[in-house]
Amino acid sequence: MRIYKRILVTFLMMGAASSGFAQSWDNSGNGLLKGTYYFRHVLWFLSSDGSGDLGDALTVFNTITFDGNGNYSVNGATVYDAASGPISNLSVNGTYTIAASGYGFMDNPASQLIGEEYGITLSTPDQIYGLVANGIFMGTSSENANFYTDMFIAAPVSNATVSSLSGTYAIAGFDSPTGSVGDVRDFLITGSADGNGNFNASSTSGYIGAGGSTAIRQSIGSVKYSFSNGAGSINFGNSLTNVENDAALVAGIHYIYISPDGNFIFGGQPQGWDMFVGVKAASSSASYNGLYYQVGMDMDESQLGTSGSGFQDAYFSAFKAQSVSQQRVNSAESTDSNGNIIPFDFTFIDDVTVNSNGTADDAQSGQHYVFSSNGKYRVGIGNSPFLGISAALAGPTFSGSGLALDPTGLVNAASNALFTSRIAPGELVTVYGQTGSTLGSGSAESATFPTTLDNDQVTVNGVNAPILAVNECGGYPCVTFMVPYETISPGIADIQLLNQGKSSNTISAFVGYTAPGLFTLPQLGAGSGNMYYAAAEHADGSIISSSNQAQVSETVAVYLTGLGIMSPAVADGAPGPTNPTASPVNAITVYVGGVQATTTYIGLTPTVVGLSQIDFTIPSGVTSGDNVLEIVGPDSDTYMALISVGTATNASARPRTSRRALQRKPVNARLKPMKRPATQ
Repeated sequence: MRIYKRILVTFLMMGAASSGFAQSWDNSGNGLLKGTYYFRHVLWFLSSDGSGDLGDALTVFNTITFDGNGNYSVNGATVYDAASGPISNLSVNGTYTIAASGYGFMDNPASQLIGEEYGITLSTPDQIYGLVANGIFMGTSSENANFYTDMFIAAPVSNATVSSLSGTYAIAGFDSPTGSVGDVRDFLITGSADGNGNFNASSTSGYIGAGGSTAIRQSIGSVKYSFSNGAGSINFGNSLTNVENDAALVAGIHYIYISPDGNFIFGGQPQGWDMFVGVKAASSSASYNGLYYQVGMDMDESQLGTSGSGFQDAYFSAFKAQSVSQQRVNSAESTDSNGNIIPFDFTFIDDVTVNSNGTADDAQSGQHYVFSSNGKYRVGIGNSPFLGISAALAGPTFSGSGLALDPTGLVNAASNALFTSRIAPGELVTVYGQTGSTLGSGSAESATFPTTLDNDQVTVNGVNAPILAVNECGGYPCVTFMVPYETISPGIADIQLLNQGKSSNTISAFVGYTAPGLFTLPQLGAGSGNMYYAAAEHADGSIISSSNQAQVSETVAVYLTGLGIMSPAVADGAPGPTNPTASPVNAITVYVGGVQATTTYIGLTPTVVGLSQIDFTIPSGVTSGDNVLEIVGPDSDTYMALISVGTATNASARPRTSRRALQRKPVNARLKPMKRPATQ
């Protein structure tokens, strides 16, 4: 247990529900959405034949009006059904709830249409979960139970005219003109708008699923665009012939919506089920730091050549540039033990190389990014075989005095997984104060986890949480505490800080089954991919490092938090029991370099408060050197710490970009009958 002292000391140096309490999501950010917005919502439905093709697709677009108090209305939106073409306009009212961080959810405006797709009436609307920044809302229906993936973007209606579209732009698009998995394509257009209705596309390239790793290049040249009522239209000419080897990536009329500052655009075809996102492109290395909010939609076509199948999903996320990143994934193949679809949290390191020309390349996702000239926006395009697009917005910052919690400052105490990740009962988490705030009268730590420390109390849904430390973390005040085991999952956790009769603002987090976060030892230095080494030890208690490597067939221990509910039950703040020991009720799987490891113990560390451990055997088939240690639960995957392995055999490990393959389960029996999309 020498490593426990090292974890605790290092962590502290770095700064690292009762039945009567009503859980409610923070709605203090509702005013972030107020006024009339242009929106585009694209929904892709899986077919029932297991091919990965689209069974149907919907596009809904026009305007949506938010009242700033949690209500919205859509009046006369255009709906395009891939199977039946344009249908009657959509008018619907709904609600939304946005936290101070910009994180929240809204009724899916297309819920009625979704019900019609399945021949059912949805008892409650599906929810779009997402984030607001720079006045723009982006999200996806990550909790939907109807096996579709979608992408929603809304930006305020502005007084945009032809002159508003002026300068060099990069436009990333994603489409499947026929609905065939082999026909899925993404593209990146770079070109210049002259502010007078002329757009010259200097370069257009991308990938088509059936084309494999061969990049497709298309010549577009000079085309026309126009604006009316703050929205635009651009005609790329040409046509798509609806065959998988079509050399054209993009064609026809596309509607354009533009952010009020002119640096971000999005849209798509009026009679199509595509989406594009674009930025007024930087000409030199862009500023890339701090917090970002992101949404994306993609298709894994890595199996196309062998089985003809594809795997599609959508996600929203928050990430810190060159640090921790998280995706909340909408995947029809992530289910709980009862077969219910559950959102999936994927946590990893943002391993991005920023180039000198305003672009960047992501080693984790394989996407190529382009930044806006003001650094507030980023768009991305996938590379074969992982096709797709993404859009990211610079996140907000907060300042305040007294007991002012940062709405974006709730993180896993071990991995620093961000506030958009769900928390789990028993997890150690850290909450940060806003710039200028004070969260206590001084600095204190206690490995006994009292419920009052430095006059501070933390409540989670009204239950006092055990506290490890009140400290400074990177120059910001912070409090580290244990999520009470009474916290119901899945659900919502309302978190508040109390100090001598004063109360902080309340911040909200979603609660999941598991939220594994590995402790790391930064003093060992960073390894590959900006990752630190996991806090792991040999059987003799010595630390595993690049100079004291683990060996194949050796059983080692790694330390973490966030394994969720335990059996037998453990009291809040109590040490791990010894006889019997406490194990998680949810299944946990370990991978070393992509190779599944055999576990011999998973549970709370006996006699120690606030620490979990996994004992596992280094499997054969890993490569020598740094290997990613991946911990997977039913609703989570953390992929952000290293373990160094010595003597090893060479074998093919599961590649990074197929990180969600292990979660896949047969879903065909629960899908709707396939409706082949109409041709364009």
